[in-house]
Amino acid sequence: ALSAMSERVVGGRKRQREDGALRPPEYTMGLVSEADGSARFGLGATVVTAAVRGPRLSKGSALDALSGVSGAFTLDVHFRGPATMRQNETGRWKTFLADVLRPLILAERYPRSCLTLSLHCSHDDGAMLAAAVNAAAAALVDAGVELRGIPVACQAGVDRDRKSLLLDPQRSTDPTSAEATFVFVAPEMHPVAVHQSGPIDPASLPELESMAQQACVSIANLARHAVGVETSA
Repeated sequence: ALSAMSERVVGGRKRQREDGALRPPEYTMGLVSEADGSARFGLGATVVTAAVRGPRLSKGSALDALSGVSGAFTLDVHFRGPATMRQNETGRWKTFLADVLRPLILAERYPRSCLTLSLHCSHDDGAMLAAAVNAAAAALVDAGVELRGIPVACQAGVDRDRKSLLLDPQRSTDPTSAEATFVFVAPEMHPVAVHQSGPIDPASLPELESMAQQACVSIANLARHAVGVETSA
């Protein structure tokens, strides 16, 4: 497993972690023996495991090939969160993850094929969606899936009481009024998606995105060592 120390910036949140500090991220590769690729990403007590099966030829693809039909690549995402997670929220997260990952997969290399991505959050102490993106990306690389870039994610939010901006809010100690998960693609670190929960002042979004992007550079550098590919800017 590879982990990194948290970075201290500014602030005054609980447990001596400052407003711009990231909990130590950690990657562990190849945990699911029956999968073609797998990875676990931890951020403090938040832990998500991802397993990839495929790409494999879809059902009927052999007949399609014989008949000259060009079948499309498909990505099937499964997400299992804590028991307290609402079903409609699970559905939104599955859609978000598929929308982030599908454009980054070199689908033209896998015609008439299906790839299944299964994610399980064993514990959620904040930033579960960001952890899911990071675990999924590492598992795809572990499975040898060719990507246009490596997605890296981090969450930032607004402190409910102090109204200050927080990097990587911790569910157990950092009550927030709103949160946003930002996804960037390494090595260029350009933004590709954001998932927002709760109302955020539009004027605060650029600063939240900047906080998340800086943290994602550190996560991407750790990912580079974990998965064995160049992801740093």
